[in-house]
Parts: sequence; C-alpha cells; structure tokens
Amino acid sequence: MWELRVSLGKDPVTEEYKVRSETFHGSARATDEAPRDLIDQRASSRSDGIGATFGQLLVQWLEECERLDLSPTTLRTYRAQIKQTIRPRLGKVLPSRLSARNLEELYGAMKDAGASPKTIRNHHAIIAAALHQGVRWGSVRYNFAERAKPPRVEHRRVQAPSVDVVHTVIDAAEQRDPRLAPLLMLAAQTGMRRGELCARRWSDVDLQLGIVSVFRSWSLSPVG
Repeated sequence: MWELRVSLGKDPVTEEYKVRSETFHGSARATDEAPRDLIDQRASSRSDGIGATFGQLLVQWLEECERLDLSPTTLRTYRAQIKQTIRPRLGKVLPSRLSARNLEELYGAMKDAGASPKTIRNHHAIIAAALHQGVRWGSVRYNFAERAKPPRVEHRRVQAPSVDVVHTVIDAAEQRDPRLAPLLMLAAQTGMRRGELCARRWSDVDLQLGIVSVFRSWSLSPVG
C-alpha cells in the first residue's frame, strides 16, 4: 500500500497551494504513473482550465480567434483542420501529457497520408498557437510545439505570366463574359485577391486620381 501526494498548484482565487493525497494499492512500478493519473482526475474540475484536454483548449483558442475578429475564411480553415486531423489524434490528450514526439508522430502520419509539407506546417502552427495561448492563460505549463520539428517547406520562385499571356486570358474572358474582362484586368494591375475584387464598390474608386481603395473583402462560404 502506498500513499500518493501530489501538488495541484496554486488556487487562482485563494492563492493557496493545494495538495491531494490518496492511498494506492499496487506495485512499485505502477506508482510511477499513478501520481499523473491522480493529477488528471482531480485537475479536470478546476475552473482555471488546468486539467482540460487539448481538444477543449482548441475550442477555447478558436473562441479567442473569433474575439480577435479573424477572417471567416481563416476561421473556417482552422476549424476544418482541427476537426479532420488534429482533434481525432490529439483531442483527448491532456496538455501535460503532450510531447514533441506526439506531434511529430502526427506529422509523420499526415505525410504518409499524402499531406504536403506546407499543409503539415499549417497544422503545426495551429497546435503551437493553441498551446501558446494555454501558456499565457496559465492552463498549460510548456509549449511542446516549440520542440517539435515539422517538415521544411521548399520555397519555389513564382513564375509570373508574361504580358502577352495576360492579354490572351483577358481577351478570352471578354468573349466568354464581358463582365469578367474588367475584373481580370483589375486583378492583373493591382494584385488584389478574389475576395477583395468582389467587394469593390464605386465609392472605393477615384477616377480622377486613378486610385482604387481596398477597405474590405468578401468571404465565399461553401454551399451545403
């Protein structure tokens, strides 16, 4: 019979350190994991977020992203990557039991499934940001994503189309739908993105000065 005593840290309200103790029956080897199990069981009820699973931390992090007014497209991408990949693999893990090896095993599985290095690094960025937020809130002690090594992305130089190719595309658009040609011409001359192009209003255009102001962007939501 063993008596296990573990510290649950300082209470955020009373600022008193809490200690839990329980009697444990088992071998000496089994006692190595028993204190961590005791922390996991007791800490889950804390109001400061300590003891929450990584999946719960991701939900809280997404709520913080919404509060910071990230674009709907960015939030939609985050949710999809969390739902499809991160949460099924790491959602039930406690941040205290998360390690760089856990993350690198996830990245390896993604690579084996055909994910590109850029996609893997995007997932890594989400995990790192959520853990960083947990550290700031005091519910996570260490950001293990800082030790993990996602695959390196090879940056290739973008080959811009020639002026002749751009004119060919615009001429083809003019034949297909006259409304597309001015849109493509504006895109080629300004470098605006699709959402920025679609959100333009006449009030954004100053024909005398030849200026187009970009104040907003449209986000196209998927149907279904």
